[in-house]
Amino acid sequence: MTLNKVKKALLTAVALGAVIGPVTTVAAYQVEERPTYASVWWYGHNDKEGAYSAYYHQSQHHSATVRSRWFKEKYKKGFASPAQMAYANIWTLWGEPAAFWYDYY
Repeated sequence: MTLNKVKKALLTAVALGAVIGPVTTVAAYQVEERPTYASVWWYGHNDKEGAYSAYYHQSQHHSATVRSRWFKEKYKKGFASPAQMAYANIWTLWGEPAAFWYDYY
């Protein structure tokens, strides 16, 4: 390949990465955020907190729960008043699956 073809291929790869990278990041984030009527639900895993579930509802008392699928006794449930965030998190082992849900009370 000539030097010009190498430069062109490199610039094309960088340009595609700049366009595709943010799109895939946004798509992955959207899977974890579930808007429902006057509420928003976030859940997932991260390196700092393990597994977490967070739920916000504008007009109802609500809760967010996270539970290990390996150890049934390992779970947390957070409660909140209307217009506040309910939050729960558990420390998880690498690869440990978890279940997430929210509820009203």
